This record gives sequence, structure tokens and C-alpha cells, in this order.
Amino acid sequence: MSDLNPIVIYNNYQNGKIDKTTASNYLISIIEHPQKKHRITTHKAYHAKRSREASFRINAIRILGEIGIKNKEVFELLEGIIISERSRLTFVPAAKAIILNFLDKCVEPLRWVIQNTKSTQKLAIILDLVWGSDILVFNDLKNELYEKLGDIIQKHVGEGLIFEEAIALTLLEQFTHDFEKINYDQDTEEILYSRDAYCIYKTNQDGYVIEIHSSQHGFNYVPESISKLKYLKVFSSMGGELSWLPETIGQLQYLEVLNLLANSLTKLPESIGNLKCLKELMVNGNYLQSLPNSIGNLKNLTKLSAERNKITELPESIGKLESLKFLNLGGNKIEYIPHSIITLKKLETLILVENNIKNKPEFIQDLVPLTKLSL
Repeated sequence: MSDLNPIVIYNNYQNGKIDKTTASNYLISIIEHPQKKHRITTHKAYHAKRSREASFRINAIRILGEIGIKNKEVFELLEGIIISERSRLTFVPAAKAIILNFLDKCVEPLRWVIQNTKSTQKLAIILDLVWGSDILVFNDLKNELYEKLGDIIQKHVGEGLIFEEAIALTLLEQFTHDFEKINYDQDTEEILYSRDAYCIYKTNQDGYVIEIHSSQHGFNYVPESISKLKYLKVFSSMGGELSWLPETIGQLQYLEVLNLLANSLTKLPESIGNLKCLKELMVNGNYLQSLPNSIGNLKNLTKLSAERNKITELPESIGKLESLKFLNLGGNKIEYIPHSIITLKKLETLILVENNIKNKPEFIQDLVPLTKLSL
């Protein structure tokens, strides 16, 4: 391959075009030797190239972990990233990969980080990855991490949160601005509109977190432990650096609003289809190439907005969104509208402008009660 792209490599591996060893070698090459192509002539082009290289490395590390090569070369590569690289963006997939594939050897490099790092973010990442595990080798690590993050955890316990929610909120707090708590009877909308930047959380009368809002810089990492906030109804993070969501987000059984505008997501987890109470899903301004097939399970979804992504096709399951009233998919690369969309009997607004649709499907005119159509 003349232009190594980790997503292409993974797809070729999944489709049987290359074997696991070849895929691994390509991915290692991306991680160890970022591509050097083309002469950079402008400041903007330079930063675009650096951003592309960083994204390729992050995805290559993540995919290397998913493929599951368990040899000495891969272990030492991941160990080196965990111990020596300062970037949190590469630390996360490397730590996940080494825990997933080298359970018998991962404790020592993780302990080294705990004992030597000054980054509370890295401590939070490790705690998030080992917290829910009942594997004995992690017990000592958990105790060391509780000790390091104890003051922050206790602050939230003192605010009335139960211990599990206090830890989950502590981990979230490490990846954005300091949280400000608002009372359960305060008007969230009024607070949001009264400031330019914010990061707040809201609890109910029983002390459970029900809303989390972050703007301007948003979250740059959503911990696996977000699932511990079991009564969460609203999660909003706009203008951040999120490149993926954990599968555990599908465990938020009471979530009604998921707002992830202007991040860096390349895909949504299949578990998103488990969010049975979800009413609004907003992912405008990301880098999504598709929507998960499981999205059809969202029977209560009334609003789906995914404009300005890189979506090329829609799953047939979109026709199962029986409550959907608003669908905005403008500014993508969609060429074909699935016929199943005709079953959306409650759809009022359909926006498909700035796509690659050449011919308007005849069945669109049969959509009732559609009142606004933009093609």
C-alpha cells in the first residue's frame, strides 16, 4: 500500500484481502513511521498534515489492539507508548490494547505510570479501564489509584453523590473543565444560555446525576464508566475532540438526549441501539462515514441530526424509527435513499441537501405528514 490508512487496512483484513500478520505489520509501520509525503508550503497545510498523521497513529494503535496480535514486538511497542509518550490521545488506545491482549504482563507498565506520572488524566484513564474488572491482578492498582485521586472523589461524595457516581464523575471531570454543580430545581436552559463556556452537571433530589453539559472545548474522552451514571437523561458535549464513544454508553437506559455536535467521531458504537429512551441524537459536524445498523432499534427517537459528516449510505433499518419527526442528513456524501424511509409515518422534516443524490426518488412524495423537504 502506497498510502497506509488504518481504516482501509482494517477493512481489508475484515474482508479477507490481507491476513492478520500483514495487517499488523502495516499498522506498526504507521505507528512507528508516520508518513512523510509532499512538501508543506503553508502553515495551514502543515497543521492539517500533522493532524492527519496523529489521527492515523491513534486509529492504528486502536485497531492493532482489536486485531489481537500478541507477540513481543507488539507488547514492547504498546509498553513504550504508555511509558514514554505524553499524549493522552495515544495513551488511551495503547492502554486499552495492552490490557486486552497482555493481561499477564500489563500490570507493571501501568503501575510505572501510576507511580511516576503527574497527569491526573492518565490516572483517570487507568482507573476507568480497571475499575469495573474483578480480575485480582488489578486490585492493588485500584487501591493506588483511589489514593492518588481520593481528594477529588471525596469532593463529589461530599456533594451528596453515591460512591460509584462520585468516581464516574471524577473520571469525566478529568477530561474537561472543572464541573460546576447546579441544584436539581435550577433551570438548566437558563444557565446554559447565560454563559459562553460551561461544564455543569445536575442531580435529582436523591443525588443521582441526571444531566451533563459541556461546551466550547467539550470532552476529549468519555470513560467506560459513564455507564455507572445509571439515571443520566442528558449528555451533551459540543466542540470537543471526541474520536470515539465507549460501547458502555449503550447501558444508559434512561438517556433521552445525546448531543455530540462538532467533535471528531468517525463512528458510533452499535450499542447505541440499546438506548431505548433516546429521543434526540445530534452528531452534526463530525467525521461519521455511516450510521450503525442498530439505530433502527431507537423506537422513541424523534430527532436525528447528522449533517456535515462523511456518510455515504444509510442503513435500511432507518425505516424502523417509528417515532421520527425530524431527519437532517445534509452535507454528506449520500448517493442513495433506502426505500425503507417510506415507512417513517411521523416524519415532518427531511433535509438531504448537499449530498450526491442524482435523482429524487419517486416514493419521497408518498411521505405523509412530511411538511418540509430539502434535497
